[in-house]
Amino acid sequence: MTGHRLIVATGAVFVMLTCGIGYAQQTSAPSPQPAAAAKEPVLLKVQVVISRRQGDKVIARHPYTLNVDADGPRSNLRMGTQIPVTSVAGEGKTSYGYKDVGTDINCSAKTLEGGRYRLDLGLTDNQVLADDTNGAAKGLPQFGSFSVTNEFAVLRDGQTTQLTTATEKSTGATITVDVTLNVIK
Repeated sequence: MTGHRLIVATGAVFVMLTCGIGYAQQTSAPSPQPAAAAKEPVLLKVQVVISRRQGDKVIARHPYTLNVDADGPRSNLRMGTQIPVTSVAGEGKTSYGYKDVGTDINCSAKTLEGGRYRLDLGLTDNQVLADDTNGAAKGLPQFGSFSVTNEFAVLRDGQTTQLTTATEKSTGATITVDVTLNVIK
């Protein structure tokens, strides 16, 4: 039997023997890895409040709430309407176009150590301004726009932060954006 090989299979272990030479090689099949435990999603309630002030007087306060899966996909909120805008074309013909007015919010969250969460928040707010806000022709629509992107807000459960403050040039109104995070239990 010199020079002949005998291969014996027992379970997941294969042994190859070459007779007459004394050579043996053992190879084992990889052992199955335990299945990774599914991570329980952490659901967050993120409240965004957009406030407008004229001096000390609050002239508008609009709260929005999104549910966000920490370490999950981005959550989006779109709320608004289209406002018709007229224009006069050649030969006195009137045509209509539409302008989007409303609020768009995009939010995602990453889990950090110590029960903290980093929010990546994008916000755009478009509105119709009053006729007399900046001296424009009476009866013509005026549109205001506000946009902010912030990926550095780090909050714990129950914490609120003022994301940004800005003043509109045309109206003098101050806009603040406050964000509150709550873990949904």
